[in-house]
Amino acid sequence: MYFKYLKDAMEYAEKYRKGMKNVFRYDNVVKMFYISPI
Repeated sequence: MYFKYLKDAMEYAEKYRKGMKNVFRYDNVVKMFYISPI
């Protein structure tokens, strides 16, 4: 799942991925952020 803004990715992680370690990465090809579990 990709997010256009980092803020949106962080809100999604806060809501749906509580208690997990999340890494936010940026994909230069599609120019969007995504969440990568460790």
